[in-house]
Amino acid sequence: MTRTALTPQEVIERCLAGDSGFGRVVMCEDQYVSNLRWAISTLTTNGETRTRVVTIVAMEHVAGGVGVGTSTGRITNLQDADALVQQARQTALSAPPAEDVGELPDGSDAGVTEWTDGPEISTSSELAPLTLPLGEALHGSPSQQIELFGYAEQRADTLYLGTSAGVRLRFVQRAARLEHCAKSHARARSAWAGWSGEQLSESDVSALNREVNRGLDLQGTKISVEPGRHPVVLSPSAAGDLLVSLYWASTARHARDGRSAFSTPHGGTRIGERLTTSDITLTSDPNDAELRCLPIVAAASSSAEQSVFDNGLTLTSTDWITSGRLTSLVASRHEAVETQIPPTPSIDNLRVNVAGGSGNMWDLAAAMREGLLVTSFWYIRSVDPQTMLYTGLTRDGVYVVRGGEVVGATGNFRFNESPLQLISSITHAGSSSRTLVREWADYFLRTAIPALAVSDFNFSTPSDAI
Repeated sequence: MTRTALTPQEVIERCLAGDSGFGRVVMCEDQYVSNLRWAISTLTTNGETRTRVVTIVAMEHVAGGVGVGTSTGRITNLQDADALVQQARQTALSAPPAEDVGELPDGSDAGVTEWTDGPEISTSSELAPLTLPLGEALHGSPSQQIELFGYAEQRADTLYLGTSAGVRLRFVQRAARLEHCAKSHARARSAWAGWSGEQLSESDVSALNREVNRGLDLQGTKISVEPGRHPVVLSPSAAGDLLVSLYWASTARHARDGRSAFSTPHGGTRIGERLTTSDITLTSDPNDAELRCLPIVAAASSSAEQSVFDNGLTLTSTDWITSGRLTSLVASRHEAVETQIPPTPSIDNLRVNVAGGSGNMWDLAAAMREGLLVTSFWYIRSVDPQTMLYTGLTRDGVYVVRGGEVVGATGNFRFNESPLQLISSITHAGSSSRTLVREWADYFLRTAIPALAVSDFNFSTPSDAI
């Protein structure tokens, strides 16, 4: 039987064949995903999906410079490949000159990539370690008068990247995610816990179940608290949602253009300026042993965060904030020249440490004389980029702390807060550990965040959310 399916390597070589104009980039990503859902204490769906997506970035000489065109689709044969290349080239030839033009990196320092290997596979068998502990939790929940909801996912994404400059890279990104929520039958109480890692076999469903049950028990005592500014302990997930938002807002272009909280009044950036007296450090490192991620730039389009002309550029460890001082902003090679700073492209992970931090969120709550403990946020939206002000809602557990003891729970709130104000108000911090940031879990799975105690957090109005 004649084989008709193309390997990722064959796809890339075919798409790079012939005249590449100014340059060409081809990305072929094979995604294997296995998932499991449960609702009202019953398993609902599970399945496996496999997807291959090919993206071609064509760079063609046009009047006044170089035009860029991108096409994305599925390729099963050589004719599909040729058609997708032609589509990208035609788009590039009709595009205006790109402002971020630069020679593509040659990838000579990208290291060993196992280029000839096939895609890594994830199957539903990797969900097996959840079967027994999850089944026990689901079976026991009716007698406790609670209902359980949740989602588990195991994925293996294999990216093949080839460029006309000679880059050939294969990178496997494994990721696992587990979310578990418990609600009272009356739906008056709700608690959530989450986990992220590389393998679901490393997760602990029983521990998550104990955590949500503890939350429901504490919510049995209701205490009225008025909105306003309160001392707060934020769980690693809640703190992470705001610190990831800070990271995403840290672009050199927006700072240079005066559209960012990192802009100076008379143009330029605040790099080198102390943002807080707190000894907090935000770092991204593709070679972080716990948060390993793609070690080179792979960009399908240019934006404030990236440039297609950087495809194949090797990424290195970058401190964004070092001991409270702004040390870097996200910058492509082009933006680095414009802003007169070193090139520091975006990296797909974030580790946050506060010097001297220890313990977990419950330890921080015990050390707090009076205040609130917030477990998670949702529906976070930007209000004012120039002050980095965000709004959002608390969810699934806001607990009242008095005399260092969690004595009950209050209702939910809408908040209006800036991550810059947050890091300026830190009084204590926990140990940094791998965290599922709930609001951004679909987009950003590799974070290590500590729980944070802050002196002043702005809850603007009550919320009816549970």
